[in-house]
Amino acid sequence: MVAAAYPEVTVLRNKTNALFAKANNQGADVARGEYLLLLNSDTIVESGNIEKLVAFLDNASDRVACVGPTVLNGDRTVQSVGYALPSIRERIAMCFRLSCVLPKWLGRVVLPTGTPGLEDGRNHRVGWVSGCCMLLRRDVYKRVGGLNPELQFYGEEPELGVRLTRHRYETWLVPE
Repeated sequence: MVAAAYPEVTVLRNKTNALFAKANNQGADVARGEYLLLLNSDTIVESGNIEKLVAFLDNASDRVACVGPTVLNGDRTVQSVGYALPSIRERIAMCFRLSCVLPKWLGRVVLPTGTPGLEDGRNHRVGWVSGCCMLLRRDVYKRVGGLNPELQFYGEEPELGVRLTRHRYETWLVPE
């Protein structure tokens, strides 16, 4: 269907489900644009939102390698607003729901960057964003090795966030 409607598009067909990391890495290998948009096939994108992510990266420092939106469930409740990098401090904050208990001003001081619950509607740095919709600089994605195909089911994005951070790149959330 896509190949017939858009002959200029390269369609990659795997005989089996290559899963998230491997399939996205295959797409990145043939991509030619400045940015890569990882977007799940069941995601509904509201008008103008991809353009907002592109505009953010266009105007951001070269250190910003990845950006994602607020992700909503079908009933419009929040599914994801980015996350802190995996760490002991992040796990303690999550398990004890410290962002719900501490005043926001104190949470911003003691909790890891990107802790959900501390957002105030402004663009802000996070550790990682949901892979259902993330925009990345293609050259940086390739430089850090893309997604780790050894990981499956929800480990790929946090691990990519860790590698981006280790290479001194940033991930941001654009909540609008």
